[in-house]
Amino acid sequence: MEHPEVAKGTIFTTSEVVEFDNKKIVVRTIINKPTGNLSMVAIDTGQVMERKAVLFDTYLQVIEGLARLSIGNQTFILKNGQSIIISARIKSTLTATIRLKILLAIIKPANMDQRVQ
Repeated sequence: MEHPEVAKGTIFTTSEVVEFDNKKIVVRTIINKPTGNLSMVAIDTGQVMERKAVLFDTYLQVIEGLARLSIGNQTFILKNGQSIIISARIKSTLTATIRLKILLAIIKPANMDQRVQ
């Protein structure tokens, strides 16, 4: 089920934008624009989110929980408040070691049309 963007001009608590669902990954878009997007993701314990190699860097921040993140052949453990930037064109796998809420931001370059060709 698609959720609309968070309404402009409203106050919200980032961690409450999305709720956990048993054995699922739930994504809620905060902002989605041609220049990039910002999303909150809730991942139940043990669930795995695989990210294909996308064209843009991705900023990931753990809001709640504990994550194991594999980027290429490196593995990282991230906890509350920690962040990492995942390089473009590299596959990654995120596993919720403990129920996890993350903030994901993808920012596309201004001259994207010229770079993608």
